[in-house]
Amino acid sequence: MKVLVIDALGSGSGVRFSSRDAVGCGPRSVAGIVESFGSEARILSAEQFLEKPELADNYDLLMVSAMSVDRQAVHKVICSWRHYHKSDLAIIGGPIAGQPMILLNFGFDTVIFGEGERSLQALLKNGSQDNGFAKFRKKIILGGIPYRGRTGDFTRWINERISKQTLSSKQETLNSFSASVKCVRDYSGYEALRFYVEVARGCSNFLRTSIPLLDGRRCTECQKCRYGQLEERIFCPVNIPPGCGFCSVPSLFGCSRSRNEDTIVKEVRELVKAGVRRIVLSASDFLDYQRDQLDPTRPLTDPHYPPPNINGIESLLFKLTSIQQTLGLTEKDYVYVSVENIKPCLFNDEVASVIARYLPRSTIHLGCETGSEEHSSKLGRPSSPAQTLNAVRIAVRHGLRPYVYFIHGLPGQTSQTARDTVDMMKEMVKTGAEKITLYKFKPLPFSAFEMFPPASPAKKDENSDKIERIARRLNTESKNNLLGKSLDVIVWKPVSGVGRERTISYPVSDGPVVLLSRQNIKQGKRLKVKIIEVLSDRLVKGELA
Repeated sequence: MKVLVIDALGSGSGVRFSSRDAVGCGPRSVAGIVESFGSEARILSAEQFLEKPELADNYDLLMVSAMSVDRQAVHKVICSWRHYHKSDLAIIGGPIAGQPMILLNFGFDTVIFGEGERSLQALLKNGSQDNGFAKFRKKIILGGIPYRGRTGDFTRWINERISKQTLSSKQETLNSFSASVKCVRDYSGYEALRFYVEVARGCSNFLRTSIPLLDGRRCTECQKCRYGQLEERIFCPVNIPPGCGFCSVPSLFGCSRSRNEDTIVKEVRELVKAGVRRIVLSASDFLDYQRDQLDPTRPLTDPHYPPPNINGIESLLFKLTSIQQTLGLTEKDYVYVSVENIKPCLFNDEVASVIARYLPRSTIHLGCETGSEEHSSKLGRPSSPAQTLNAVRIAVRHGLRPYVYFIHGLPGQTSQTARDTVDMMKEMVKTGAEKITLYKFKPLPFSAFEMFPPASPAKKDENSDKIERIARRLNTESKNNLLGKSLDVIVWKPVSGVGRERTISYPVSDGPVVLLSRQNIKQGKRLKVKIIEVLSDRLVKGELA
């Protein structure tokens, strides 16, 4: 059997415009399960597939991984697939699965909600038998369990399972699946791309938002999600979903659980051997890694306690940074490893010292979302803006490069919260934040704010416009610090402009996209370039150094 895996993550209406160098964990995990059955898997981006849909003709089964914002791209993908495969099975999973009825109406046969490994394993096992796929048609599957109720009861069924934590696979199950390394070369220019490697799944923030929900639910101030025992934090008397109001991770994937160190090290080693040179250690919070093992009999539902597992983190980073030496790679071919999300409330000098020792000059990503202390608390944030600012100070003190997340258009945003956010962004950059990463609020299925309307475009909202303009200005000014400096980049691909041929490259050690005024450069080639011009808040121009 030949399986086509479509990586639609971040593809929006069919083309990914930002973070084009990011390769998520999901599609490789799907491909790894397919390969474990001795079947062939190939990964294509939604953009590649939509450009050449005839590629589907060679495959027997479609699997799509996507987010909620990718609905348009997903609709186009399934329509193209059905042109060549009227009856062959088409499966979809990932965060987009929170809207299963829409996806079934699009033409998908199976929607896998939440964690998909066990469900895919069961599906492929049954599919190898005569007419084995028939039982999976027009089904929603959660953890291997098909949903058989009425359409209107689906949300209640899911919420019951969320409250019982049955969405979360056990740690031993999480460690029994291996993401594909063979499919790395399916990604054009893979040498330049950032490959995400999952180290922990789920989230430890089981606080709840106190902003009233549109269906009338509101926090009763029982305080169990803040001060209760770890098991008590799972349940809310009025069924407000756990976590920050805008986030669905705790609902979809449960409390935080870590992968085994050996499985992570093995995956990274194989990726490096395959030619990958940029690795991102992925989790809702990297500092949750092995924190669940400090009290392994209880769910990790407290974002503040216990503290980070320093020994576990140091052991992992030591082994990962030793891979280059054990494989005999030269210094000029070094592998850049970074961590992504970190909760500021867990970040301290001890943690920063360990990360900086093994990953010097690494970027770290800190969530702030709003500059208002009151707004932050109402959202259910585990860390206050003041804690995030302090985390920036700590990071800079240890030579790390902090990026800070904000969101405009959040429920509860006012002219005052916008002013506080603008002031906080300025202070972050003044303190040493290298980049402000700004998103627009979008309601996610199974988050507390799923029924809220999406934020208006920034230009149509005075408060959001103020936030976006300042973020753009601060990021552009930060890029000016790169003028005249040399960066180590990897060539991704040529692009055509009006009367000009240019090449996109990415800094090995993260940073803005670097545009080169040449096109005849080999894809995957590593170069030293000097930055000669700032083109925008996200783009700079370079020339060969």
